[in-house]
Amino acid sequence: MRDRDKTLGIALIVLGGLFLLGRVVNVGAFAWPFFVIVPGLVLLGAAFFGRRELASLAVPGSIVTTIGLILLVLNAIDRWDAWAYSWALIVAGAGVGTLVHGALEDNAAREREGLRTVYTGLTLFAVFGVVFE
Repeated sequence: MRDRDKTLGIALIVLGGLFLLGRVVNVGAFAWPFFVIVPGLVLLGAAFFGRRELASLAVPGSIVTTIGLILLVLNAIDRWDAWAYSWALIVAGAGVGTLVHGALEDNAAREREGLRTVYTGLTLFAVFGVVFE
């Protein structure tokens, strides 16, 4: 069985489990961001456990996971106005993905680029957080 088939099978099982959970619990009220987080984690899993050619999936996987985590936190604290500066964390998430991609491919230049992007995103988040709060 190929790695791609295994990843697809695991993703379908997780998705089916989420739909089953949605029939039992009112998922829409509090856990709907997991419909964004889970696909991001699937992409990250494919990057980590797949072949070397799939390492580039770490970038979109980290972006999608970061967006889902932001949605989860903002939904939990009911502070949707924080989007005014939370978007900068998506930049940091892209940097994390680039850093992981570089680490999986043993590419030091890509790792440094990812680290700079993480610092940029976190700095933007802090500066805009101070300005908008």
